[in-house]
Amino acid sequence: MRKSYKELEELRAYWLQKNSPYRMAYWEDWDYTALRNVMYKKKTGNGRSGTFNDCIIMADTETSKRKGAMYRVPDENHVVAWTISIRAHHMNVVTLWGRKPSDMMECLNTIMVNLSGQETYIYFHNLNYDWCFLRLFFFRKFGIPDNQLNTKPHYPLFIKWKSVGLVLRDSYMLSQRSLERWAKDMDVEHQKAVGKWDYDKYRTQNDPDPFTEDELQYIEQDTLAGVECIDKMLQALGKTIYSIPYTATGIVRSAEAAIVSTPSA
Repeated sequence: MRKSYKELEELRAYWLQKNSPYRMAYWEDWDYTALRNVMYKKKTGNGRSGTFNDCIIMADTETSKRKGAMYRVPDENHVVAWTISIRAHHMNVVTLWGRKPSDMMECLNTIMVNLSGQETYIYFHNLNYDWCFLRLFFFRKFGIPDNQLNTKPHYPLFIKWKSVGLVLRDSYMLSQRSLERWAKDMDVEHQKAVGKWDYDKYRTQNDPDPFTEDELQYIEQDTLAGVECIDKMLQALGKTIYSIPYTATGIVRSAEAAIVSTPSA
C-alpha cells in the first residue's frame, strides 16, 4: 500500500533522528546523502510546474577588517568563516561551516545534488551584505543569475538561477528586524550568541589557529536561529518555503486577500 506524504515524512524524520542526529560539522566531514531523506513538494497555483525541496536553509558569512583598517571593503574578499544550517521535518538537520567562499559554493552545490527536488531556497539575513562578498564566487560556480529583483540599487530581494534550481532570498526583508530581535520575538530554541565573536580581531582564511568554542557557537547559532524563526513563521502562517511571501508587507497583503476571498457566513 502506497504511503501518504505525512507517513513518508514521519519515516524519513525518524531515520534522520536515528542515523544522522543534528551536529555542527566542517563542510567536508559530513555525509550529504542524509539529505536524500528530505521531502520535496510540487509547486501549486497559477499553472506552475516543478518541485521544490521542503526544507529551510540559511547561510551566513563572517568577515574581517583589513589589517590596520577601520572599515570594511566589500569589493574585496574578507570572508573568514561561513555557516549553512539546514532544517527539515521541523528539526535541525546539520550546520555546515568553512572558511573560504569557494568552499561555500562547493558545499551548496553538494547540498543541491543530494536533495531530490528541482528548486532549493537559501536565505541570508541581510542578503545585500553577503552578496557583496560572495557574488563573484556564485558567478564562477553557477553562472550569471537568470532573474534578480532589487528593492533598490544593490539590495537584492531574491536572486535566481533557473538552470541549477537555486534561489537566494533575504530573511531580513521577511522579518523586518535584526536576527537577534527576531529570535527573541519568535522565542526559538537557539538565540544569537551575542558577544562571542570579536569583530576587532584580524583574521584570514588561512589562520593556523582553530576557532574557539565561543567563535564556533557564534557562527552556528546565527544560522540555526534563522532556520528556526522561518520554520515557526511557516507554521503560524500555514505556508511552505515556496509559498511564503518575500517580504513582511507581502504577508500582510496575503492575509488581506485571504480575508476578502473568504465568503461571509
